[in-house]
Amino acid sequence: MPVQMVWAVATTEVVGSVYLIEGVFGRELFTWIGTQIVIVIMPVTIGMVHAKNGWNVTNGGMEFQVLMPTVDLHFAARVTGKTGLAIADDPVKGKYLVVFAL
Repeated sequence: MPVQMVWAVATTEVVGSVYLIEGVFGRELFTWIGTQIVIVIMPVTIGMVHAKNGWNVTNGGMEFQVLMPTVDLHFAARVTGKTGLAIADDPVKGKYLVVFAL
């Protein structure tokens, strides 16, 4: 893997982690952004680095790297349920609107 790619992946993982930590302190939008960053970058790192080493994490495998986006999917779903989806009543048509808001 080229050095520039390593630095880009490492920086992205650090930024995503900082956003996740900020989300702990009541900023759900930061949690959502952090989860999206990790969910996008981890399959790349799994495919480029860890998949060839197998599943076991002690051999440099992908066990922990698969766990990270899985947990982040859980966090993203919890945050989306609280702040990302808004259900509004449309008085003109008598229907409910589901709006995804960032």
